[in-house]
Amino acid sequence: MSQEGEKYRTILEIFRDAGRGTGLVTTTRITHATPSGFGINMPVRWNEDKIAAQHLEREYDVLMGGGARHFDPDQREDGRDLHQEFEEKGYTVARSKQDLRDWGHEGSILGTFYDTHLPYALDHQNTPAHQEQVPRLPKMADAALQRLSQNNDGFLLQVEGGRVDHAAHEDDTGGLVYDQVEFDEAIGTALNFAEGRDDTLVIIATDHGCANPGLNAAGDRYSDSPKMFDRVADFQYTNSWILSELDADSTYRQIQDRVAEAWQFPIRRDEAELLQNALRGEYQAA
Repeated sequence: MSQEGEKYRTILEIFRDAGRGTGLVTTTRITHATPSGFGINMPVRWNEDKIAAQHLEREYDVLMGGGARHFDPDQREDGRDLHQEFEEKGYTVARSKQDLRDWGHEGSILGTFYDTHLPYALDHQNTPAHQEQVPRLPKMADAALQRLSQNNDGFLLQVEGGRVDHAAHEDDTGGLVYDQVEFDEAIGTALNFAEGRDDTLVIIATDHGCANPGLNAAGDRYSDSPKMFDRVADFQYTNSWILSELDADSTYRQIQDRVAEAWQFPIRRDEAELLQNALRGEYQAA
């Protein structure tokens, strides 16, 4: 949109109106910035209830990610049941990994597999409930490609590994590395699809680089860096998982135990007390 509020045709509208297939796949909410930037006109990115309703109007073929809360009548301010409205338009509405398996790649699909962003890949692989319920990016990308490639006039599919960005903002080494590896697998899915074809262009781009987990030069020398990578390989959960069960009343020992379970190595009492102070709103940077 222009600063004056003029709506421009989005790239997905251009492809849709030309009779081509259209798809958005992400590990963020399907109403989040990147997928919406390909297909939605909205002056404020946080109007995600309105973005969800606009997805209904635009009638793109494939929509997959998180963000179920923006389609749920109990969580939307206007009480609209957008999941039902998508079904009334002929969409398959998938809410789980099993629903995606049952779809059959026919017709249009709305997949909202989590209330907000999809869980980080690291948390997913160590949480049975996530493994049972939530499909991962390579599987979603593959399903979208199988559906959209049925259009003889071609298609445009945008696939986003959006939680890499989130983990970088949070200085979350485990979250970043494992989601980046998963995105690399999704790239492999796209390249395997394109291999041997002369009609398919695969574009791989970064959103923006942010933060620095400090994976190199860990310890006193660069030669100590492999120790850091070995340590990351033992991580079980992300920082988000650690914080999800801590609050202002958490003791330093509870914090130590939570971190040790996630990272598989202990932190000192003074390090735990830094986090304790932050949870209480008392931490001040030096």
